[in-house]
This record gives sequence, structure tokens and C-alpha cells, in this order.
Amino acid sequence: MKEMTEASGKTIEEAIEIALMELDAARDEVEVEVIAQGKSGFLGFGSSHARVRLTRLGESGQLVRTAKSTVDRLLKLMSISATSTIARPADNSPNTYTIQISGDDSGL
Repeated sequence: MKEMTEASGKTIEEAIEIALMELDAARDEVEVEVIAQGKSGFLGFGSSHARVRLTRLGESGQLVRTAKSTVDRLLKLMSISATSTIARPADNSPNTYTIQISGDDSGL
């Protein structure tokens, strides 16, 4: 079973969906690292795709999955249209994860 993959797409969400299909995993089973945000460019010139790296959390990631599931449930109960992703901080601290919330209502 594949443990990590990288994918690119027009948006970060599209890149994540492609990588999830490659890993045959659900979103709460992986850690998402955004490698490149991507940009639209001007009149199509200078555009670049978003690129992400997904890593399967494994058995030790149960606590992280539970935390993400709790955040997702809270967002739903609050009627907030947003998605959450699990990420590691830039310094790659061991056993440290962040849950990033993105969406139209995420600036609360």
C-alpha cells in the first residue's frame, strides 16, 4: 500500500482529490502538505498548478483523525462552509500537527 504521493491540479483542492485517489484514502487518513499554491497568471501566461504532498497517517494518526473529525463536526454544527486539512508545521516538529480550516467562512 502506497504511503505517500504528490499531485498537482488547477487548485489545491483538485490536487488533493487527485492524490487521495492515488492513495485510495479518505481525507481524514492523510496529512496534507502544500508544496506550491499555484497561480493563475495574466491572460494565461505565467500560470502554474498547485502541488501537494499527501502522507498516510497510519495507526499513530488516530488522535489526529479524531481531532480533525471533531473540527469537521463543529464546523457543520455551526453551519460554516469550510473544509479542514491536517498539516505538519514548517519546522516538521515530531508529533505536532495543525488543522487548517479553509473556505468562504473560515476568516471568523
